[in-house]
Amino acid sequence: MAVPTLVIGGLQDEATPLAMSQAIAGAIPHAKLATIDAAHVSAVERPAEFAQLLIDFWRSL
Repeated sequence: MAVPTLVIGGLQDEATPLAMSQAIAGAIPHAKLATIDAAHVSAVERPAEFAQLLIDFWRSL
């Protein structure tokens, strides 16, 4: 069963480096990877950008 999945990776994230986000997205069939210029808590650091990524993803479904 395919489930729409969005992985959001922070470009400045040292706890979960972008390579790890790429691996996570690559391991989930049909997952999309989006990046944001933030560290590990991107939803707090860049709330408007984070929300827009979610809105765009939901609209693409």
